[in-house]
Order: sequence, then structure tokens, then C-alpha cells
Amino acid sequence: MRIRNKLMIIIAVSILIISCEQTNEPTGGDPQFIPSFQNTWQVQNSSNHTIFLDSDDIGLNSGIFYGEEDDPDNNINGAHLCGRFDNRRVEFNIRRPGGTVKFKGSFVAEDKIEASSPTDSIVLIRPN
Repeated sequence: MRIRNKLMIIIAVSILIISCEQTNEPTGGDPQFIPSFQNTWQVQNSSNHTIFLDSDDIGLNSGIFYGEEDDPDNNINGAHLCGRFDNRRVEFNIRRPGGTVKFKGSFVAEDKIEASSPTDSIVLIRPN
């Protein structure tokens, strides 16, 4: 009888946990955005300024990404970049020679990211 009571409590608690568990389904009828980073992105209006982006979290709507920035006009070559994403939102840090710059922004289109820092803004476009 004791084992049966314990088993019933375990089943009841399990059902309660499963029913309260949050799902990853989109809300409000708006589908989740799954970004694709893998490319060399160009800074809009500056053909020499590029940022290579990549992620191991392919096919996910959240995760991390990394890359390198090259801006020969400002003596930036291979500046390390790391960041995270959640649907359209992105946050990333670039370790430039003058210090780390923290950007926050979002995908405004599948091939366009707009981000800003306290001292700078950047628009990245994925070339065709």
C-alpha cells in the first residue's frame, strides 16, 4: 500500500510539472525567427568594412554566434566578436584595438542587422 501511495504522488507531481512546462511554440501567431549568420556581412555604405559571422547553433531561434571584424580604413583587422541571439534580437561585443564595444540590435530583415552601442551604430547587410 505504501509503494502504491508513493507511486500515485510521483505520477500526480509529474503530471503537474508537465502541464506547467513552458513550450517553445510561437505566441500571438507570429512565427519564431531563426537567423542565419554564416557569411561575411558588409557594413552598409562602407564596402571595405566587413564582419564575418558564424554560429554553431544552426537552425535554432536562440544561441551564440562569433566572428571577426575587418575595417582597414580604421586599422581594425581580425577584431574578435562574440554575441548571442534570441529570435530577431542580437547582442554582441567587438574587441577593437581601442577597447571592447557592446552592440544591441536586431534583424530587421533576413539579410539586414541594425545595432547600436552607446557611441556607435552599425547596419550589416548580407551580400547576395
